[in-house]
Amino acid sequence: MTDRRSYSESICNSLAKGRALEAGCYRDPAAFELDVEHVLRPGWHAVARWDALPEPGDYSAVDLCGEPLVVVRDEERRLRVFSRVCRHRGHTVVEGSGSAPNPMCPYHLWIYGLDGRLKGAPLMKSKPGFDAGDCGLPVRLLMEA
Repeated sequence: MTDRRSYSESICNSLAKGRALEAGCYRDPAAFELDVEHVLRPGWHAVARWDALPEPGDYSAVDLCGEPLVVVRDEERRLRVFSRVCRHRGHTVVEGSGSAPNPMCPYHLWIYGLDGRLKGAPLMKSKPGFDAGDCGLPVRLLMEA
């Protein structure tokens, strides 16, 4: 089962008969990618407990459906979820969990705020057309208390 059609047919046949899915649905990489695309990625997922990040700057790095994310408590005590990939060269900005009032990419020392905005980018001020406003970490979710 390596294509969408056979995967879809297998699911429909199994469901129509009131049976479990064929074993291939659980181990085929193409089937898994379809599940990620249609079931997992569009849904809501718990990525951190509200009380696990009590102070501004507290963060937890998570990977969800292959996407590297960071959950961070901002200055207004809201939880935010961003991509944790630096917009400059693609290095991850944080790993694990801890506290970082200004998450910084270790590769070229780009500094991000707890709102995801780029706060500092050494050596980029002299680059014509560089706009720090276009280089923040993409927001994935903002949760108010």
